[in-house]
Amino acid sequence: MPSSAVFNNLRPWVVGGAVAVVAVVGIKTVSGEDPYQLDVVTPAADGLVTGSEVRIGGQDIGQVKEIKVEGNQARLVLELDPDSAPLHAGTTVNVRWNSVVGRRYVDVLPGPQSNPELPEGKLLKADTERVELDDIVKALDEPTRAKVKKLVGHLDTTLNRNDTDINATLAEAGPFVEGLGEILEGVGKDGDAISALVTNLHQVTQALSSRDADVAGTVRDLRALVAVAVRQAGQVRTALDEVPATLRSAEKFFGKVPGAVDETVPLLEDLQPAIAHLPSVAKRLDPVLRDLRPVVAELRPTLNAADELLQQTPGLLSIATQTVPDLETALTQLQPAVSFLRPYTPEIVGFLTNWASLFSAKNGAGHFGRALIPASVSSFNSNPGILPPFMFQAKEPEPGSLIEQPWTDANGDGVR
Repeated sequence: MPSSAVFNNLRPWVVGGAVAVVAVVGIKTVSGEDPYQLDVVTPAADGLVTGSEVRIGGQDIGQVKEIKVEGNQARLVLELDPDSAPLHAGTTVNVRWNSVVGRRYVDVLPGPQSNPELPEGKLLKADTERVELDDIVKALDEPTRAKVKKLVGHLDTTLNRNDTDINATLAEAGPFVEGLGEILEGVGKDGDAISALVTNLHQVTQALSSRDADVAGTVRDLRALVAVAVRQAGQVRTALDEVPATLRSAEKFFGKVPGAVDETVPLLEDLQPAIAHLPSVAKRLDPVLRDLRPVVAELRPTLNAADELLQQTPGLLSIATQTVPDLETALTQLQPAVSFLRPYTPEIVGFLTNWASLFSAKNGAGHFGRALIPASVSSFNSNPGILPPFMFQAKEPEPGSLIEQPWTDANGDGVR
């Protein structure tokens, strides 16, 4: 069988497989409530299906809504996004290859904006990129043609009566081919990064190779660490048993955090006006702080003297520590005498007051004393103890009664 005849027989299978792949991976929904439609006639629509992309400058702007046959040509109904409409006179349309697996798309080259607008439903003519298999075969030499002929024969035998399986395979292969295309596209975009990654990995491998002894020592240390961990498994288990209680406590703590935050937020909001006034307050305090600088400078001698005083303080505290016990003992011994003399405080104060009054007089020669000697019937030593009328004797006078300030509760009832 001639090679051209073999390829002509195989062409429907290839086209059918391409159509199946494109039908699975090429459908795209076009948004817009009122799409803009154009009709395009093209010599052939191989590789195009309903839903194939329509692009302007590589950007998807619509899809092929319908494919019809008119004579020996194909008529395409293009549905474009409203944002890309309307097109203008001079617009050209081409059907181009999108990938090597037979997928195609419609490429639109808009006309100048200054040209008249194309009404919806306008019929345009498109060109199709076509590559015939016969042209490819003619480019091969004779030995290659023989091998291709043999390969095609085996392929024909393989594909015979397997239409259903092949169609199912092509339908399932669509997402895979699309994903593979995206992966390869990503690899192409990240080629420099992948190259750098491989280079760095090679450098890391070389570094590890030069440090094989260190790596071996690390592995040995890790093995020893694991052995220690195994021996401490009981303690680790105990620690893990305590983890739930710790987590519960943490949960309670963090459960209170939102409430505290909720209470803090109003406080911060209330403080916001005061904080807003802080810059102005700081500006007002700036002159005051500048005026304080001389005062702070004069405090330096005082601080130096305080430093010397504090250096002497430990010795003073040591002496005071030795003196305090003796002082406490002396005060303890003086307490009975003080308790006895305390009720007679008015008499003592009165005596001192009278004494100062007696010698407060002064003349040209200096101070002189004035004595007041009271005399009565009871002043004579020969008085047998008989008191005159209107006189009485207090055998137990109350403290302070001599100056008419008697202390009636001086015998232990407490001072009031």
